[in-house]
Amino acid sequence: MDGTKEVRLDVIDLLLLNQIADFPNRGSIMKIIDDDKIFFWMSYNEILLELPILNLKKQALRDRFDKLVLLGLLEKRIGKVGNMTFFRLTDRYESLRYDMLSYGGDNESVFTDRGVYSNTQGV
Repeated sequence: MDGTKEVRLDVIDLLLLNQIADFPNRGSIMKIIDDDKIFFWMSYNEILLELPILNLKKQALRDRFDKLVLLGLLEKRIGKVGNMTFFRLTDRYESLRYDMLSYGGDNESVFTDRGVYSNTQGV
């Protein structure tokens, strides 16, 4: 073992990351700037409406967001007004998205320090 810790991302995680990546492109999205970084407010309800295929409850979606934060793929800030939660994609997400993908032997994507590995083509 080379000391690399593996954390498994499933298709739901990848769908969420894709949806999150699209949020900044929306015209009327709320933003905050903190520490010279732009964070975007993402409505859990709106995500659930737009992606019914997820078949998640709101708390399960929050838990998924928390997982992505713990993995370092998202950064999170709580707004000062209304306790709204804002997120931004991190450099680690950019690395995951644009580093080399290879296809392995299981049905889940595996995220390591060196990228994502999956046998599910097109995800």
